[in-house]
Amino acid sequence: GLIQKIRLEDRNLHIGRFFINPQKQGQGLGSQALRKFVSLAFENEDIDTVSLNVYEANQTAYNLYQKEGFEIVQMVETPIRKYIMKKGR
Repeated sequence: GLIQKIRLEDRNLHIGRFFINPQKQGQGLGSQALRKFVSLAFENEDIDTVSLNVYEANQTAYNLYQKEGFEIVQMVETPIRKYIMKKGR
């Protein structure tokens, strides 16, 4: 799997990419990886929130993020609707 930080801005760490090998999906690895990443991010006192984008059609990812405490803070009407989701400390 892969989680890539894209930027740190206004005490928010934005995740740019988050992938789990398709052959390994459904084993709880995404939850474990995301939980660990967020935990490590919050060890930095300069980070108050973690955010990410998810396409509306990607229900599997959306459900994972919601289960891990991320909430929709904005909807973006691009050619494909996506949500910006955020989790605080």
